[in-house]
Amino acid sequence: LRLPGRNPCYISILNIIQGEMDPTQVHKSLQRIRERKLASFIPWGPASIQVALSRRSPYLSQGGPKVSGLMLANHTGISSLFERILKQFDMLIKRKGSTWDPNKAPFIQNYMQ
Repeated sequence: LRLPGRNPCYISILNIIQGEMDPTQVHKSLQRIRERKLASFIPWGPASIQVALSRRSPYLSQGGPKVSGLMLANHTGISSLFERILKQFDMLIKRKGSTWDPNKAPFIQNYMQ
């Protein structure tokens, strides 16, 4: 989701790669990402992608993929989702159209004043 006037970017990235892979191939891929600027990072922090390489788990069956991975990223684009949720929550509270009574919820008391 791209909003006008906003430039979403990554704050941090962690990749966990499990299986049979060549570490030099992973390094070359990271270099390509940096050179082509495929991932934009925040300007006030380090632009690094952390990578953890591990062997394939002995508890997995042999028929599965040889390499699997997980990318865990913190991205500024999530702020637009939070803004949308907050607007929906505001509308719900103003209309008091919820099925629960906000007057009985202690964490809502300060919000409604």
